[in-house]
Amino acid sequence: MSLFPTTRRGAALRYGLGALIVVVFTAATTAVAGLLQFRQFSKELDQTPSLRHAAVTIANPGNPQTLLLIGSDHRAGEPWSHANTDTMMLVRLDPMSLTINVLSVPRDLQVNLPQGGAAAPARLNSAYSIGGPNLLVHTLQQQVFPGLHVNHIIDVNFGGFTSLVNSLGCVYVDVDHLYYNNTAVTNYSSINIEPGYQKLCGSDALAFVRFRHTDTDIVRNARQQDFLRWVKDQFGTASLIANRNRLLGVFGAHTQTDADLHSVDGLINLFNLVAFSAGHTVKQIPFPAAIQPCDPTGKS
Repeated sequence: MSLFPTTRRGAALRYGLGALIVVVFTAATTAVAGLLQFRQFSKELDQTPSLRHAAVTIANPGNPQTLLLIGSDHRAGEPWSHANTDTMMLVRLDPMSLTINVLSVPRDLQVNLPQGGAAAPARLNSAYSIGGPNLLVHTLQQQVFPGLHVNHIIDVNFGGFTSLVNSLGCVYVDVDHLYYNNTAVTNYSSINIEPGYQKLCGSDALAFVRFRHTDTDIVRNARQQDFLRWVKDQFGTASLIANRNRLLGVFGAHTQTDADLHSVDGLINLFNLVAFSAGHTVKQIPFPAAIQPCDPTGKS
């Protein structure tokens, strides 16, 4: 496997969102009790259309599951060609394991994608712009991890990330260094976060997890996984239950999933597994890849 060098100038704004998704789903699982609540959550998810024809494998109840968590700037109903993703996480939930395994997939990973009637080399995140989550999961399963079976797709957009962070009351994070960028100078979104342990709310949290101006994609993925762990450590059952209606409403309004999660049976199947895994440690799995030197000609 190889990685394209990161292109920094001229890129559209992208949002790193996946780090919060699994935590919010855990929150939903903790909050939901009884058939009526599952039906209500199914209605919340129906605020956005399901991802029909998704290449997912529905697991039997109680079996391990692999979730593809996507952070994107896509709005339901708009063409995928206008959308981008910079966050792709595979989360493995296994009732026989003591950990929740999380692997961040680099957006710059080189794959072959259909372009102009033929397959051509491209970055993995381009699969999302070309064919949305369905092409992305197909590419992951066929080219990146042959033999992988994704059981569910959960795609949360940038509005959902900021709203969910704010609904939780913001998140305390350990900022390792100064994160700064001036939009007027670089054309990237602005950020100005001093180092130190501090509370980050919606827009600042979003800027922090998507920052990549002086980092590689691998470093940003590690930061997103750190954010995931901080959220999971800070919010217990009582606070999640107290905010369940608001969390579920925000989650449903900004999330697209495969069709199975729009059904009560599909939700119960996944929620039972998430509830069983809620107390497990989040384990970060490094991506098995080597970063190639940048091509000064910009051709690869």
